[in-house]
Amino acid sequence: MNQVDDYIFNQNEELRELLITLRTIILKSDSKITEKISYKIPFFSRNKPFCYLNPKKLGVDIGFWGGTQFERNAHLLELKDRKMIKTYFISFDEEINIDHLNSILQEAIEIDNSYAIKKKG
Repeated sequence: MNQVDDYIFNQNEELRELLITLRTIILKSDSKITEKISYKIPFFSRNKPFCYLNPKKLGVDIGFWGGTQFERNAHLLELKDRKMIKTYFISFDEEINIDHLNSILQEAIEIDNSYAIKKKG
């Protein structure tokens, strides 16, 4: 087991099930994604960290770096009082909209790829 496995295993059943599902969807979205615990929560990276899972009282916030760069899925994300990170909230009592989440993840990967291109250039 790795750190993320340990983190998920130590959550209550309701949260554990949601985290397992979200983690699986995120990891399946791109073969280059790695995971680790940072700031006491699961973070997912490619060229740099691009999203994280932040448990909340009523569900899980999926935070995305470069949130202000989202165009196609901007309407699905919340900026709240942050400057760069937008989130997509999934509550315990709702079914995950896989199409929305996959679309957001693909756009997040595109944004992450743009960082790698800028770094090379």
